[in-house]
Amino acid sequence: MLSDKNVTIKNIKMKIALYILLPVILLSAGSCKKWLDVDPRSVVKEKEMFEDVQGFRTALMGVYTKMASRDLYGANLTIGFIDVLAQYYSIESNQHSFFNYSSYDYEVARGIPDAVWKNGYAVIANCNNILENIEKKRSLFKNGEYDLIRAEATAVRAYMHFDLLRLFAPSYTVNPSAPAIPYVDRISHIPFKQLTVAQVLTAVMKDVQQAADLLRTVDPLSPDYNGAAGAVAEVPQFFTFRQERMNYYAVLGALARASLYGDDKTKAAGFAAKVLERGSATPVFTLYTDKSWDNSDLYFNSEAPALSKLTVPEGRKYEFYETALYGSVDTRYKDWFRYYPGSNEEFMSKYMRSIPQNGNPPNMILMRPEEMNYILAECASSEEEAVKQLNLVRNRYGLSKVNDLAAGVHNVEDETAKEYRKMFIGEGQLFFYYKRKNTDPIPYSLTEDVQKAYVLPVPDVEVEFGNIQN
Repeated sequence: MLSDKNVTIKNIKMKIALYILLPVILLSAGSCKKWLDVDPRSVVKEKEMFEDVQGFRTALMGVYTKMASRDLYGANLTIGFIDVLAQYYSIESNQHSFFNYSSYDYEVARGIPDAVWKNGYAVIANCNNILENIEKKRSLFKNGEYDLIRAEATAVRAYMHFDLLRLFAPSYTVNPSAPAIPYVDRISHIPFKQLTVAQVLTAVMKDVQQAADLLRTVDPLSPDYNGAAGAVAEVPQFFTFRQERMNYYAVLGALARASLYGDDKTKAAGFAAKVLERGSATPVFTLYTDKSWDNSDLYFNSEAPALSKLTVPEGRKYEFYETALYGSVDTRYKDWFRYYPGSNEEFMSKYMRSIPQNGNPPNMILMRPEEMNYILAECASSEEEAVKQLNLVRNRYGLSKVNDLAAGVHNVEDETAKEYRKMFIGEGQLFFYYKRKNTDPIPYSLTEDVQKAYVLPVPDVEVEFGNIQN
């Protein structure tokens, strides 16, 4: 097992306009695994951080820990803020902590968008710091670990940029030439210029493709794994738990997402089909955090403050899962909602604490194989192939073949939208789907300006420094 070591990376002056303090990271044990937490008390020089292989491992794990924080995928970009934007929850009181976000009044409520921007670019800065230093220390590595770390840092950099693009810029569908965000691909004191939507998407694709090329032979999950780290049963600990990091199939899934966002359906379908070669039994990409129960309790807990709770009204849930047509046979309807222990209040339960508390908190889900089926359905050349992909998912979740969708009878686009809504509660993908499809109106929303709803404002400091057109 790895020994505990308190480390921190030096402050990096990353000028978009912000000075971003790279996270201070602490190696710690979690059940059978070693993971990282933030410890602001410990400071070491960067050269000490990257003096050995263990320092690079620690730095990379720190990236995933930052991603799993409440400000990013621990809550805001999965169970909370972004699902409020997707209108999963009923928020009626103007005193509710999410009220202004649910009505897309971003000028009044800027806290969460600003936090996502700041912490997203902090993740990117960490990736760039790893990539800059690893080039100088290649001789330290063996057994494919150099390529593995370089690939993951490059892939996470692209993944984070892509979600910032999907949040803070118009969709490619609406205007690929619109000003978007900076693509920060190195450590620099010089401000990065704002690129267009299309330019950012090109940079994302380039980074993710590079990561895929590197991972193809060094990731034990890849069918082309070359055994560099040893036999799969004997790989070092750092090569394990691949599902919880940017693994080969997660990278292919990211390529499928980005390709579809850029309206390249041929590429999107090709990448999605490759992801499904791994099977569909488990998520493609998750983030480990020991805080998922705690984060869930913020909103999905009968004892949470009334003005913080997030609930799906019963009638809305019935509509989501089409109980008038199918009854309660859909296991997503049955398994992903339950009463909080000891109460009569029902909540979304994907990350709900169990009573008595058993096992470990669940990982945050960032990518499911079912999304690849939906991409194949959207990109299919025939209705028959499209409904086949949708039915594969529906059958998996308890809808029998007697309830299968039929070509020429069911509208593929409508049924795909319904599937996104059923599948991705608590995972953050429905809002992105609505935005990519330029859905107007947004279901359950009263807003008349969907473009305002779909584009979050960048922090004022960026505009004031002249780096961003808002």
